[in-house]
Amino acid sequence: MDPHYDAIVVGGRCAGPFDGGISYQRTRDRLSEPLFDITERIASYQWDLLEIREHVRAVSRAMRPELDALLELDNATAPAA
Repeated sequence: MDPHYDAIVVGGRCAGPFDGGISYQRTRDRLSEPLFDITERIASYQWDLLEIREHVRAVSRAMRPELDALLELDNATAPAA
């Protein structure tokens, strides 16, 4: 996940009831594990040109939930106009 996101989430967790970082860890894992899985497949070099095309699409799909979380966080932390 993005370090900026990590810092804001951890900071927000510290401002509220502290659960030992469990909710942060669950969110981080939920958003990161799909991306880690696909990047491991790419890094293995055990693919052909047709497979890598699908792997690249899978990277894009895996990144979408993280982008959505960042946008949601940005909206939640934006100062009121």
